[in-house]
Amino acid sequence: MVDECEAVRAGHSYSLAASIIPSDRLDTVRDAVTALTPRNRSKLHWHDAETTERRLQLVQLVADLDAIEHVAVVLSTRPAERPERRRRHCLGRLLPELHDLGVSRVTAEAREAKQNQRDRQFLDGLRAQGLVPATLRLDHRPGPAEPALAVADIVAGAVLASYSGDGRFRKVVEHKLTELVIDP
Repeated sequence: MVDECEAVRAGHSYSLAASIIPSDRLDTVRDAVTALTPRNRSKLHWHDAETTERRLQLVQLVADLDAIEHVAVVLSTRPAERPERRRRHCLGRLLPELHDLGVSRVTAEAREAKQNQRDRQFLDGLRAQGLVPATLRLDHRPGPAEPALAVADIVAGAVLASYSGDGRFRKVVEHKLTELVIDP
């Protein structure tokens, strides 16, 4: 599961987080996320968690999920670049890393159809360069249709918070987190 976090702050401009969820754990993760999703919301989202206590509850949920690892790619500079370019920088680092970790299918939160198509074209370019195999699949799903995407969203939010000076959320999940910083 892959989701993004975007901010233009000193030392941070864009990040993608991936939560590696084994297929036999997916239903358990979906159930756990759904249980914490407010009834008046279509999905669980870090940005919607208004209080520190709620955010701590969300990262604790992520930390308590068994057999799940997380990878966050952080683009540390270039805040003036367009978001799509920043996304490509992060995808270019994240997708080969996920392949190296044994991931063969990546599900990212859907955006506009044209943006999803750009992601797939970028993946085709990585394949052509030999950076990932032809068997690596990238699918896009709307957040409300795939509750497990919230796990990556929470990780991305926790990482962003640490770059904003509040490391307590990242600290809860750091034992399961690999953070890769790109400073092009």
